[in-house]
Amino acid sequence: MPVVLLLQYYIPVGNAAQKWQTLALFSTLARNLIIFGSIANLIVVEIAKKNKIIITAKEYFRVGFPLTVILTFLCLLWLNFLAK
Repeated sequence: MPVVLLLQYYIPVGNAAQKWQTLALFSTLARNLIIFGSIANLIVVEIAKKNKIIITAKEYFRVGFPLTVILTFLCLLWLNFLAK
């Protein structure tokens, strides 16, 4: 992701490995937030449309938002567990 390449200059040197893992994890999870977050999301929506299943942005967000929040929280717990 381009944002990860831009943010590399702002990652402090101390404990850099964990910070890189966190950045990679959250930038990946953030793609589930909206349909346009990932090309894979668009492909799934287009395949569904070909099968006469319409997925609106509102429906996707209704599932994507809580999923992203829950997974982010669980990943924060996991990363804190690994840091100990």
